[in-house]
Amino acid sequence: MTFAGSTDERAETVSRILRDTADAGVIKLEDPESGSKKYARYLPFWA
Repeated sequence: MTFAGSTDERAETVSRILRDTADAGVIKLEDPESGSKKYARYLPFWA
């Protein structure tokens, strides 16, 4: 299976989806004290 777009474009899309979802309150950072966005882990809002 192939995907359209470069790896950078896909990474940007995923980052935007995660940011928008977190801003909407649907997910939250597992460790808000961590400064790493690259290795961030997310939890659903009910967790």
